[in-house]
Amino acid sequence: MSKTNYVNIKTVLYDLSQLMEDRYWNESKILEWAVKGFRSLNIDEKFVEKVFKAEIDNHKVQLPTDVKFIIVVGVKDGAKVTALVNPCTTCKADYSLDENLVLTTSKDSGTLFVSYLGYPTNEFGEFLIPDDELVKEAVLNYVLWKFWLSKSLMKEEGADSRAEYFRNMWSVSSKKAISISLPDV
Repeated sequence: MSKTNYVNIKTVLYDLSQLMEDRYWNESKILEWAVKGFRSLNIDEKFVEKVFKAEIDNHKVQLPTDVKFIIVVGVKDGAKVTALVNPCTTCKADYSLDENLVLTTSKDSGTLFVSYLGYPTNEFGEFLIPDDELVKEAVLNYVLWKFWLSKSLMKEEGADSRAEYFRNMWSVSSKKAISISLPDV
């Protein structure tokens, strides 16, 4: 079995950045769309076990974007460590997680520890995706769909048809991308 090579998700965006007018280029928004597109592929791949630590601020903690599956959540308050359960009506401590990966806990302060399985990332926390042309094409089509959809919502002429075109391209390319079988990282 061969090892899958991974590349930074930003490599998908390089060509797009060269084609798009500067006034439309918003790297953080486009990167957010790329990550959402990749996450929605649900490619069966090897995830990496990770631990995240953060201080709870008014019952809330923003989790990293690479979280796929939570294994266990705990809170350290002084010398005491409490495991949190999701959700638990009879427990002293529980948590919930929203679609933006904001964890809300019954604890108002303390240090939160989350053990989770996450997507591969580099040393800077940037997403790594399989170095596969089908995956890259699918992510790019998702970004272009969202870009033209945003223009369509602003009533830009011709944006509706472009948004529909790239939605269809995303539909086809995402099915091709998820058909790949990825060996171990």
